[in-house]
Amino acid sequence: MADTINIEKDIIRQVVQGNELAFAKLYDMYAEKLYYFAIRFLKSKEDAENLTQEVFVKIWETRERLDTSYSFNAYLFTIAKNTIFNMHRKKLNELAYREYLGNYLDFHHSKTENDVFLKDLQNQIDKCVEVLPAQRKKVFELSRKDG
Repeated sequence: MADTINIEKDIIRQVVQGNELAFAKLYDMYAEKLYYFAIRFLKSKEDAENLTQEVFVKIWETRERLDTSYSFNAYLFTIAKNTIFNMHRKKLNELAYREYLGNYLDFHHSKTENDVFLKDLQNQIDKCVEVLPAQRKKVFELSRKDG
């Protein structure tokens, strides 16, 4: 057990120095565990694969901050957990925005449609009023337009 921890610490030291082969070893050691962890929460193979890749990309990009005195396993799964939370938050925000946008477009679409309908109706009323006798036309206009 202690030997395994020392090997892992040595691999992490090499990763910090930019050793790509050591990073590949680290990936091989943890990728499958991380994938199965992610699939439990994401319920999608594709999302779990993407998360696994994303987490390891983050580790490579921030490799200088890796500290061999801390548990790499805990660090790895903390990044994964935070990434999963961010993915869920992003999906919720996207769903809320789509719902808002759908309601907004429905309202404005029906408003435009109603405006066209009302304008057409007003044109038909105006045509009917034009053919009324003068006295009825005056009564209609006074009652409808002038109150």
